[in-house]
Amino acid sequence: MRPGGSRARQQNRADDFHDADREYQFSDWTARGFTGLDHNRDNKVTADEWHFDREGFRRADHNRDGAISRSEFLNENAQGEDDDREDRFVDLDVNRDNRVSRDEWHGTRSNFDLLDDDRDGVLTRVEVFGTEAPPDLFTSTDVNRNGTIARDEWHWSRASFDRLDKNRDARLSREEFAGSVVGTTGVARSQAYQAGHARGLIEGRAAGRDDRALRNQWDLEGQRELEQADSGYEARMGARADYQAGYREAFRVSYREGFGTR
Repeated sequence: MRPGGSRARQQNRADDFHDADREYQFSDWTARGFTGLDHNRDNKVTADEWHFDREGFRRADHNRDGAISRSEFLNENAQGEDDDREDRFVDLDVNRDNRVSRDEWHGTRSNFDLLDDDRDGVLTRVEVFGTEAPPDLFTSTDVNRNGTIARDEWHWSRASFDRLDKNRDARLSREEFAGSVVGTTGVARSQAYQAGHARGLIEGRAAGRDDRALRNQWDLEGQRELEQADSGYEARMGARADYQAGYREAFRVSYREGFGTR
């Protein structure tokens, strides 16, 4: 194990691991955090080494060369300026018009301009996230590509790793990893859960297909259906919370399926 690697990963717990189809926000923008991501020790973090949200990567990649250098990662040339990398698009978009204006931006003008490709004074989701789907998280986290995820490849808490490691062999298979989206969240598989799951599969797949066909843009986190997650819910089905849990889990999985359909 690389010196400091495990400790670096254990620091990133602001948003611990819950399911395999989320984009997780990175929070450890320190030298230790850089060491935990720079797997091949070439003094930069490439897209293959990044297992977190595309938004954070694009914010930190100041020269837009597809990699985050140590200097960019630590924001060494900013002279105290903030590039706003820890404020998510959804939080900055105060008026919910699906754009971030300069008035809503918390960082510097220069860092805003780095993202504002068309120089129109607002940031769209495409400018902040790009258009491509995030990589399959299991493959991305399996750095050595041996088909399992070891503890020293894991970037979330030890408790979440152990929760998924059903056979206690200190490695996560793809099946164990996928278990995070098929019922390891602790929600009972009640009638309401099953009803929500069935509805989420249908609507998630349709949303993914639409985003591919109409916009050619991955936008899972921007789906308004996930906010309430109660489409089709009726009181006779049972607890709304169970329905919502089933809906969200299924929607996230099936969105990728729909988006991948050409």
